[in-house]
Amino acid sequence: MINSVIRLAQGALSLIFFAILGVTGHVDTVTTYRDSLVFVTDIGAAGFTTGEFINVHRVYASPQLIAHEYGHVLQSRKLGWLALPLTAIPSMAIAAMTTMELITFDQGRAMWPESWATELGDDIR
Repeated sequence: MINSVIRLAQGALSLIFFAILGVTGHVDTVTTYRDSLVFVTDIGAAGFTTGEFINVHRVYASPQLIAHEYGHVLQSRKLGWLALPLTAIPSMAIAAMTTMELITFDQGRAMWPESWATELGDDIR
């Protein structure tokens, strides 16, 4: 029950977020990957997910990145509400460390939960 409520809230907030991006001209393309919507935008990091929705920055958009981000969608489905503390927060910390150049991109990708997201995404390609 709690997972359903959280997924519904995530979905609603994500739709509002991407609607605002669309209205303000930040969405280049909307497509699908498997059963998720993919928004190619000019904001944010290389990629991030909000529940079932995937955002990729147009500069970094690639099949590999989209598959990796879909791996984060699958993590969320598998872990339910635990995805926030177990994968989302660590993933944001890794992204921040990469942005601050404390670690390299490859070092970040090798860390869990990024390595698990890549593995999950690669499994379905």
